[in-house]
Amino acid sequence: MDRIFHARTAWYQYLLLILLTVNTVYFLWIRSIGIAVVLVLLLVVLIEQIIHTTHTLTTEGRLKVHYGRFRREKEVALSQIRRITPVRKLTVGSYSLVRYLLVECKDGSPLSLIPRNEEEFLKCIYKQINT
Repeated sequence: MDRIFHARTAWYQYLLLILLTVNTVYFLWIRSIGIAVVLVLLLVVLIEQIIHTTHTLTTEGRLKVHYGRFRREKEVALSQIRRITPVRKLTVGSYSLVRYLLVECKDGSPLSLIPRNEEEFLKCIYKQINT
């Protein structure tokens, strides 16, 4: 059975949503419709990506990262994963502002993931790799 993990929404995604919304309202207010339409399209793409980003562990031993309708899905065989490193950046005391999992593949390509439940995600990956 495939296991699906939804992505966590990071603070910088919320910040980008707020900035795009404020700018869209401003350009609509001053009747600059062309720029407002472009910003609305960017908002739609960003909201779609935030809502529909998932990380799927398949029974065939693959990791599929789906970013929504507007971006291409990435797929990696679990046997091709060299290392998974939890990355914490911009730390203030014991709290880090940026957290993600850096997946390094054997071909050298990196992949960054932000699952909601990192511990459960890592446990499932290691369990599938070891079996």
